[in-house]
Amino acid sequence: MEHLVVRQNLFQNNTAVAKSSSQSAGQFAASLVTALVTFVVQFLLFLLIKDRLARIYQPRTYLVPEKERTTPPDPGWFRWAKAVLSTSNSAFVQKCGLDAYFFLRYLRTLLKIFVPATFVILPVLLPLNAVGGRGADWASVGGTGAQNVTGLNQLAWGNVRPDKYRRYWGHCWWCTSAM
Repeated sequence: MEHLVVRQNLFQNNTAVAKSSSQSAGQFAASLVTALVTFVVQFLLFLLIKDRLARIYQPRTYLVPEKERTTPPDPGWFRWAKAVLSTSNSAFVQKCGLDAYFFLRYLRTLLKIFVPATFVILPVLLPLNAVGGRGADWASVGGTGAQNVTGLNQLAWGNVRPDKYRRYWGHCWWCTSAM
């Protein structure tokens, strides 16, 4: 008998569960602040120990034969960034090899593809999902057995109402054009 009650509760509209499972802007901000603080602590730790642990962070400045050595970066907290950004591709291939060069080239290519795509796709898809969607009171007003969409979930494609299914074509178009 008890398992029948549990089964019935599974199929009922439980908007309290939907509200508690969606992430609010405050929760997102707290997560973002936590991530930023963690990043700053780790970056400061790197800046403090990078010169002291040259065997780990600068092994090609003294552990390899003379002709394969790279020039060590100037001491200082941020002077290493100039050396990293100004090294030519040919010098990088000679000193580090083709594997390292092609891996960095791959990472640069991904950045060149996905950063601009983010600035083009998100301003289109987020309003497409948010405007005229299910919202926080849709299930109680006009929905049939569906859950409400609250918090940051209002920006997701789960917020699109069933009667506005044509909006999914926007997602399909952007997905195929990004490939």
